[in-house]
Amino acid sequence: MEIDIEQRVSKARQLHEEGLNCAQSVVMAYADLLDMKPEVALATAAPFGRGLAKMNEVCGCVTGMALLSQVIAPVRDRADMMMNHNLVKSMADEFREVNGDIVCRRLLGLEDSGIKKKPCNEYVACAARIFGQKLKLND
Repeated sequence: MEIDIEQRVSKARQLHEEGLNCAQSVVMAYADLLDMKPEVALATAAPFGRGLAKMNEVCGCVTGMALLSQVIAPVRDRADMMMNHNLVKSMADEFREVNGDIVCRRLLGLEDSGIKKKPCNEYVACAARIFGQKLKLND
């Protein structure tokens, strides 16, 4: 499957600018690859915005990548679960390496962590790019 990662990144940014939360923006940039209706994908990602229901915990961009992980590593049994967990961890680790953390409140500068806050749109783009790169590697 041939995908244009930068087109997906651009779509994620645009969706975020139009008002979708971070998790929704990342998920919907790749929703055509999911085995669910787009409205179901949109609703499924909704609670993960602003670090899980606006609690500023794990960034919605990271949970968006986790929701998409089944595109690359579908879970059918326990062995699949381990592969999926490894994929999600690797995406989260890469996001942390690029941005300094995966926790929303620290990424947004709401906690004294020394992390320079970026606009959420930059985090959305980063997550969409990381997922796209993993998808290409597993193609």
